[in-house]
Amino acid sequence: MSQPRRTFQDRYWYRRDSHIHLEADGFLRDPEHTDFDTESNPDLVRLLEVMDQDCLVMLGEPGMGKTTALTADRERIEEGVRDSGDEIIWADLAEFGDETQLIREVFEGKAWEGWHASGKTLHLYLDSLDECRLYLPRVVEVILGIVSRSGLPAARGPGLPISKRAC
Repeated sequence: MSQPRRTFQDRYWYRRDSHIHLEADGFLRDPEHTDFDTESNPDLVRLLEVMDQDCLVMLGEPGMGKTTALTADRERIEEGVRDSGDEIIWADLAEFGDETQLIREVFEGKAWEGWHASGKTLHLYLDSLDECRLYLPRVVEVILGIVSRSGLPAARGPGLPISKRAC
C-alpha cells in the first residue's frame, strides 16, 4: 500500500546556517515518529511557522517533490492570501522563452501593478529556477534587479518561495 503524499506544510525547513542531524542512511528522522528526539534537530520548523519570512527558497534534488508540494498546497496558500487582502503571483519560470516575456508577464502584469499601487504584501511564487537557467542564464540577476528596484520596504518584502534543484 502506498504512503500518502506529504503536503508542503508537512515538509521541514531550516535556515541555511543551521546544522541538521541525519540518520545513518542520510534521511531526516521523521519528527512524527514516537522516539524522535526533538533536541537532535531543534532548528527544524514547519512551513506555517516561517510563512511570514521575507524570502523562502526550497532546494532539493530532482524528483523529490518541490513542485508537487507547491501545487498541492496552492489552493490553501491562495485562500490565505485572499483572506489577508494581499497580492499573489505564481510563475513557472520554465514556461518563459526569454527574459522579456518573463518581465512582461510577471513583473508588468496586473497583479504586480496592483500590488505596487496598493502598498500591500506581495506573495511571489517562482518555480523551476534551475530549469529556466538553461536558456535564461541571467534570470536570477533580472529577478533580483526588478525586486530591488520595486521599492519594497525591507520589513514587508515579498514572500518569495523559489523551487529549484540543488546545484
